[in-house]
Amino acid sequence: MNIRNSINYVLFGLIIGIAPFLINRVLLKTENQIIFLNIGQGDASLICSSNSNCGLIDTGKSSKVIEEIRKYTYKPLSFILITHPDKDHSGELYNIVKNIGTEKIFLAQTEKASELLSTLKSVQVEIFELRENNDFVFGDFLFDVLWPSLEINLNTINSNDTSTALLITNKNTKFFLAGDLGSKYENLLQSKFNISNIDILKISHHGSKNSSTFDFLTKVNPTIAIISVGKNSYGHPNSQVLEYLKRLEIDFLQTNVDGDIKINLKKEITEIDTENSKNSYIILNKSG
Repeated sequence: MNIRNSINYVLFGLIIGIAPFLINRVLLKTENQIIFLNIGQGDASLICSSNSNCGLIDTGKSSKVIEEIRKYTYKPLSFILITHPDKDHSGELYNIVKNIGTEKIFLAQTEKASELLSTLKSVQVEIFELRENNDFVFGDFLFDVLWPSLEINLNTINSNDTSTALLITNKNTKFFLAGDLGSKYENLLQSKFNISNIDILKISHHGSKNSSTFDFLTKVNPTIAIISVGKNSYGHPNSQVLEYLKRLEIDFLQTNVDGDIKINLKKEITEIDTENSKNSYIILNKSG
């Protein structure tokens, strides 16, 4: 082997050794991002701050979520927030904690949530209760927790209706995410907190007929709606919900069609890029 070949082998080894760090720096932009991951039927959304730290809202139920997260960060997650403990929102919690890592888990305490947390006995992680007004800040993101109410016994209602409802604000861009919350509580929250003119709305329950009424969508008035959905036998997204969005001229994107949906929160504008389609949007940030 001549000297030139030896040098090439050494350089190749160095490149392979530092590749994960290079990939992380290239793929994870320096602006704030929210990425709705394409993980099949379920929910999983990455929240990434400008310092490249990321948190996760829900995990989905497919091991594909590990690969999806690795596309955007190789760091341990700053937190994992579980909206509610149904499998399509929490099924990969243990695998993510074990293989990627996190120090904090946020969720509303229910009997079903306790069963989920029992799977984490072999790992060290802090558990934090999330109820109305347990607001927190992550980088430039303000998480305003609107539901569940402290006044309601969560073990007496449907698991979907225990879903954590979040109003997330980054500068002047507003997001509303509410897991699988049903229309009764969506409408209650809209009225109670006067939720309106939302920039990005994640449609609850994968576009189920039991969520996102015409009245709710009219009053919330989102610029863009996101539907996290995969192959399923439930009829998600429901044709009536899609018809409501079309009648109200609300553009919508679906993870099963568009792939990962990336919201890039830049200094003056909000960009939305999709992985599989040619759809691309720019939302001018509102002043004030």
